[in-house]
Amino acid sequence: MTTLVDELIRTIRAQIERGQLPHGSKLPSIRQAAKLHQVSTFTVAEAYSRLNTQGCIQSEAGRGFFVSQAKTTPLHIRTPRQPLNPEWLLQGIYQSDDAMLQAGCGWLPDDWYDPELASAALRKLARSPLQLNQYGQPQGLLPLRQLLSQRWAAHHLPLDDQQVLLTQGASQALDIITATYCQAGDTVFIDSPGYTNLLTRLRSKQLNIVGVPWREDGPDVVQLAQLLQQYQPKLMFTNPVLQNPTGASYSLATAHQVLQLLKQADCLLVESQVSFWLAHNPPPPLSALDNIQNSILIGSFTKHLSPALRVGYVFATEGRIQALMQQKMLAGLTTSVISEHLALLMWQDLRSHKQLSSWRSRLSQAQHQVQQLLESLGWEVFAHASSGLFVFAKHPLIDDAYQFAQDHYQDNLTFAPGMLFAIDQWQSHPWFRFNVAFCQEHAFAQWLEQATKDLNQQVSCKLPSA
Repeated sequence: MTTLVDELIRTIRAQIERGQLPHGSKLPSIRQAAKLHQVSTFTVAEAYSRLNTQGCIQSEAGRGFFVSQAKTTPLHIRTPRQPLNPEWLLQGIYQSDDAMLQAGCGWLPDDWYDPELASAALRKLARSPLQLNQYGQPQGLLPLRQLLSQRWAAHHLPLDDQQVLLTQGASQALDIITATYCQAGDTVFIDSPGYTNLLTRLRSKQLNIVGVPWREDGPDVVQLAQLLQQYQPKLMFTNPVLQNPTGASYSLATAHQVLQLLKQADCLLVESQVSFWLAHNPPPPLSALDNIQNSILIGSFTKHLSPALRVGYVFATEGRIQALMQQKMLAGLTTSVISEHLALLMWQDLRSHKQLSSWRSRLSQAQHQVQQLLESLGWEVFAHASSGLFVFAKHPLIDDAYQFAQDHYQDNLTFAPGMLFAIDQWQSHPWFRFNVAFCQEHAFAQWLEQATKDLNQQVSCKLPSA
């Protein structure tokens, strides 16, 4: 019988063999690894101890655990490769490394941020009479909920503060919605390709995941109608504006068709609007078109204020908010009062509006520049977004983006290959997610031109001579 310790050992050894954990690299701490793999610290400690005994890793007093410099005995895996998983994603895409060009990451460069915005909020918070000897409000800080209601009312979504629930980032929002409305074995629909963290969470809850294929204007409504006839989904998760990873957005016609189909099928819509504030003149959220009757909206401050805040929110009817609040309290009690106050102070600061306006302009320019670069070198762009972080693209000579990323591991670039965003991760996928804020750098353009030239030369060498 395979134990959690055995599974963790196998995962780490496989990562070492594939080069995802290079020899000499530092492993996450026991506490970090426990959170990463969703196991206890005892499981991680035992796995690290056995790997140390086997010579795969070594412990250095006061410094932590490191992959051994000597190569380990090859680990035989039944499949040609193990699907990329959240462990790789956390270390590869969510981990900042100044030595790497973050071609596939999900955040903005450090120098895009106004350092005084966060500093001023911290100073103001330090002077305020904050009650730190009490838990926060179960539904979240009232002034922040009221500010959210005011800001979204300008986008055709009138709410009162009882229709807002604050969470620990959008990730906790996804968790509590799934726990409230789904049981193991239920079917849920998601965007295809879709958000990798959502995929991981849904798999961990043993749900039947069905992907709804995307086009440049949102989900393919013809296929959605067919899938709704075939299945009886409890929820449909979707990312209508600047979708991750494609960068595409719903057209207004697509939005109305999707809402109509889901209402007929009695399927609850869950829309993620984490990138809404990065868009130029964004369309109304689906929840506004639906009058929030058959929908739930998820948002966060990660993309437009700071990834470090970890404050998210949910909009829904009062009845649904009460049910979700119960699940939130069961999952982890109240959210951080300090983070909620910081989000409030930063969003009230006029510098946040100036920063966001600057981001929109810079991202628009970067989108144009990176799309033009890719297409000039023969790459196909999935959607021609005019704003947002991401471009989804593929090259006709690359069948497997994951293998291409592995082959270029030593080039000091982090990639986001398409299999990260696919339901069928065991298959080859040609697409890459590119972050335009980093890929507009001259170093990336030089690298891409050379890499594309090498691809063409490899094909030429394989062609038979006349």
